[in-house]
Amino acid sequence: MATNDLKSTNRDHYLTLELDKLAAADSMLWGFIQRASLDGVWYWDLQNPENLYISPEYWHCLGIDPETRAHTPDEFIDVVFPEDLPNVLKNLDEHYADPSVPYEQTVRFRHADGSTVWVRCRGLAIRDAQGKAIRMLGAHNNITQAKEAELIAVKQAKLLAQAYDELKQLTYRVSHDLTAPINTIEMLMQEVKSDPDNPLSSDQLHLCGIAQRTTQRTKQTLSDLLHFSRSLHEPVSPTTVDLNQTAQQALDNLASLIADAEAKITIADLPHVQGDENQLLSLIQNLLSNAIKYRDRDRDCIVKLEHSTSDHQLNLVVTDNGIGMTAQDATRIFRPFERLHDHDTVPGTGLGLAVCDRIARHHGGRISVESQLGKGTQFTIHLSGYRP
Repeated sequence: MATNDLKSTNRDHYLTLELDKLAAADSMLWGFIQRASLDGVWYWDLQNPENLYISPEYWHCLGIDPETRAHTPDEFIDVVFPEDLPNVLKNLDEHYADPSVPYEQTVRFRHADGSTVWVRCRGLAIRDAQGKAIRMLGAHNNITQAKEAELIAVKQAKLLAQAYDELKQLTYRVSHDLTAPINTIEMLMQEVKSDPDNPLSSDQLHLCGIAQRTTQRTKQTLSDLLHFSRSLHEPVSPTTVDLNQTAQQALDNLASLIADAEAKITIADLPHVQGDENQLLSLIQNLLSNAIKYRDRDRDCIVKLEHSTSDHQLNLVVTDNGIGMTAQDATRIFRPFERLHDHDTVPGTGLGLAVCDRIARHHGGRISVESQLGKGTQFTIHLSGYRP
């Protein structure tokens, strides 16, 4: 059935016709409709503009006794916020001049107790045969509760953005201010170890080695913390990204780690996507590095990067045959600084997967994990809105 036929059918439905007749004949029915769905109506004689009918519900909405108010435009204007009045008048003039311009806006009114009442105002000009507006019918809906909730949400969002910015500055400052003295300590330890005039004992060399490894881990933690902080704030700058090139770049960056582990990395043919090239590189590189670090030392390290698509969603899948994890551990690993093993067993700071999770979210997606202890792990990045 054509759209016009549907409209005609709806308009001529017997219940529609019946309701129109009832509303016209029974004032009680019209009163019920008004009270149940609106917070006040007004009806204005534009040919005699000093006459404006304002329903009792309108005044009740503002905490005002209707008996204390007259039916005049001045009474109406008196409770409108002065800052909002110019827009009200402008919208009215535009609607009078052009029926296609709707009269609809949100206006602030003063309640009797001094509070603000947010009202959705809508109206329709009734015109004569020449199209001139001669009457104006208006309807109000009190949206104060929803508007206050919106304002609270906006305020909280601003506070959260401010807190994020402060965290970013603090993280940068901590990383910057601590890196320099740590580098100095590392240099001094090396000088002490290599001083030919004051050779160290075996115990002293052992302690120096512990101190150097500790400073190296601290430096790595500061670097990863700075990276994680940036991942919270960096906007996505989408371009068309060839994931094959991105994966190859990740392999090049991990060449030393791959060689040391004698890892076998298989990269399937990957598609082009819309995304931030640097962030996607960090995502893939982190997952490949993670798969190698958590390898099973008793068997060859095998890692695969593949993809699948379904319902405009791209799934990037990294699978390994490493040590795996329990289902309970799988719920923890995306938390910042969450580690399943000590530094001597598996190096790292516990921030890599938190960064991966953030990057996936920046791209409108998410990351999930499936794992079996002793058998391996599979990470999947789900990216929605994919178009081949």
